This record gives sequence, C-alpha cells and structure tokens, in this order.
Amino acid sequence: MTDHQTLSRTRPAEHRVVCASGELDLVTVPELAERLHSAMRSMPVARVVVDLRDVTFADAALLGLLCPALPRAVESGGWLRLVYTKAILHRLLQATDLTDTFPCYPTPEAAAEGRYVTEAAARRT
Repeated sequence: MTDHQTLSRTRPAEHRVVCASGELDLVTVPELAERLHSAMRSMPVARVVVDLRDVTFADAALLGLLCPALPRAVESGGWLRLVYTKAILHRLLQATDLTDTFPCYPTPEAAAEGRYVTEAAARRT
C-alpha cells in the first residue's frame, strides 16, 4: 500500500485523493482506513477520491471500510468516489451489488468532476 495522501492538483481545497496499492485485505485495510478517515476529517465537507488503480487484490475488508464511509461523507454534504481500472475490483463490487453505489471513475480528475464510466465499459477494463 502506498504511504501517502495527496491533495488534488486541480482544486486543492475542494477534495482529497487517497491512494492505495497492492493487496487490500484484513491485514492491510486498517492502514487505508486511517488515511481515509484522516482525509475525511481534514475538511468540513468530505469530498474524497480513493484511487485503487494500483490495487492487485481486494476482498470484503475493503467493502467493510468503504460502505460505512460513504454515508458519513454524504451526511457532511460531500461524496466518496472510487477510481479503479481493474476487473478484479469491478467483479467485487458487482458480486456485492455495489456497482451503482460505487461507480467506476477512470482517473482522480474524472472522479473529482463526477465523470464516471458506464458499467459496460467498466467490465471491459
């Protein structure tokens, strides 16, 4: 997992980008959780992009982090958006009926702007 949290280059005051890489499971998700919660607390309106493009494996532990974080972001007037390009993440979200809840964004910039990829296109990645 990468050990950095970055501000968006386009509009630093408006959203945060949290990056992850490698395997996301019961052992590694707590580190991501710490960074995600820190990003959400760092602004009054939580607008957070989680960049998962470099993730090679993810299981239900990731969903256990993201599913409760989403309503907290929305309650603050913000959002939580996922960037992923690998089929493994799409299959995980599809198998748990979460593709509508967490649509696929191809880049952090697209996520910040709310430009997601259709489900058919996401399946092809």
